[in-house]
Formats: sequence, C-alpha cells, structure tokens
Amino acid sequence: MSKYREYVSFANRLSLYFTVYITVVVTLGCCVSFWQAYKDVGLSVLAERLLVIYGILIPGSYVLFFLIGLYKFHLEYGFKNKTWESDGF
Repeated sequence: MSKYREYVSFANRLSLYFTVYITVVVTLGCCVSFWQAYKDVGLSVLAERLLVIYGILIPGSYVLFFLIGLYKFHLEYGFKNKTWESDGF
C-alpha cells in the first residue's frame, strides 16, 4: 500500500473514531436532558438544535479530524519530490 493510501486510511480511521465518540456523547447528553429541554424550549426548537448538531457539527468534526490525519502525513513525509505515479497511486 502506498504511503498516501496508508495515511488516507489512517485519517479515515481517526476521524471515524472521534466522530463516533462525539456522536455517542451528544446522544447520551440528549437522552439525559431531553425531557428538561423539551419542557424549556418546546419540540420544534429542540428538533432544530438536534438537526444542527447531527446535520452540521458531527459531519464537520469528521472532516476536521480527516484533515488532521492528512496533515500528519504532510508533516511526516512532506509533498516535495512526491508524485502520484512514483508512489504507486
């Protein structure tokens, strides 16, 4: 496996791990405080907040950690004197 593919794989695993962790924590937090939040703000506002969390913030965290993983590749190997063909890609 080429180094680029190896680090894309690493970045994918890293971002998936953190995204799943964040999703579980957010879901548990929502389950614990759902009833209180429902009484405070109502269902429509609560649904809008959950949509923002699950629709924007969690996918955004996946992209963020994926880019962090690719940056690790850049720090370790750099992109100078690297071409797609020479790396077997």
